[in-house]
Amino acid sequence: DAETHGQDLTVDATIYATEPVKITETVDGVKTVKTYHVSVPDPDSDNNMAMRTITVASDANVAAMFMVARSVPESSAAGTNVGAPVLVKNPESGDTLTFTLSGDGHRNFAVYTNDDGGAQLKVAVDSYLNYEDTTAPYNLMLHVSDGKDSNGNDDNDRVDDTIPVRIAVTDVAESVGVTLTPPSTATAGRDIWLRGTLGDNPPATRGNMRFIWFERSPNGEAQWLGNSGSDLALNFTNNSAGVKEYAVIGKYIDTSAGVIRTVESAWVQVTWTNP
Repeated sequence: DAETHGQDLTVDATIYATEPVKITETVDGVKTVKTYHVSVPDPDSDNNMAMRTITVASDANVAAMFMVARSVPESSAAGTNVGAPVLVKNPESGDTLTFTLSGDGHRNFAVYTNDDGGAQLKVAVDSYLNYEDTTAPYNLMLHVSDGKDSNGNDDNDRVDDTIPVRIAVTDVAESVGVTLTPPSTATAGRDIWLRGTLGDNPPATRGNMRFIWFERSPNGEAQWLGNSGSDLALNFTNNSAGVKEYAVIGKYIDTSAGVIRTVESAWVQVTWTNP
């Protein structure tokens, strides 16, 4: 959750070890050596050695399946279509189809019947679609029902068919309003200031924004660097030489729509050198 950035968390954890086990399997006269990584839980808090018998089975085959893939830009307004409608075959023209979504994050989306009877995915009211916080796609299930059982009797709880739906949130350039100007070079092990400025027409005042900083290797995966509250500057040290890229994101509440939105700086590079 983006709201936990920079805050202390209490985590209960169980320590496991993995032991590689090699097993020779013979299928149709052909021998194959497979390696299984078997989880071995810690027997007690003193880390004493203990014996445990584990039955190892071959990995079950996962069947292929069809999947609907859609995408939507971050911060899209409620009611925005998420791609093309999902086609539905319903031989009985008099039926009323009901569509529902399930899965983690499904409340960010709604589904409606379009003019051709298909399922149109839309951005839901009070959704939070932020690429920087939701780089992984939403893996959801789309269900359809005509409200009847196989005998034609009313059955509102019946689900007639289900299909996986993957919705990706795409990045939108949001550099307007925030400019990041760190030093172009820095010495490893010594502090630098990452400083940003808001433009003439920012979407919110600096006091009503919360700034989150990120670091990455050039064009690599972004890592959370820290929060600076409403202060558009961060003191930071990198302990190794090399080129790094930095960006800052400002979060604010769009009071007119009642949703959280973001503006972000462009990525800028800093060359760290050995002292």
